[in-house]
Amino acid sequence: MVLNPKIIKVNAAIDKTKEQIAELNSKLKDLEKQKTQFENDEIVAMFRREKLNEDEFAALLQTGRKKSTQAAQPPQSQQHQPSPAISNLQEITEVQQTQEIRKEVDADGIN
Repeated sequence: MVLNPKIIKVNAAIDKTKEQIAELNSKLKDLEKQKTQFENDEIVAMFRREKLNEDEFAALLQTGRKKSTQAAQPPQSQQHQPSPAISNLQEITEVQQTQEIRKEVDADGIN
């Protein structure tokens, strides 16, 4: 059976487009992996920079989990809220300050 030349041309265009889509999907998958790796590297660097101990790290994770469940709920006000990363860093700072105060109190022998 002899195909119409227009059909042959369209079939070729379809095949070419499918190849391009496959290449782009592969590229997209690689870029998403790269993005995830960069995000993970950034998180690790943040923890190293903040010199978190295990308790602080656990507290941060708990805070993040609580905030992620709260984020699923509609906001109660239209006021600007700091990003979760800034909030987490503020909480880390508060935890570190509390620990420093406890160390000072323990060093002074105050109960």
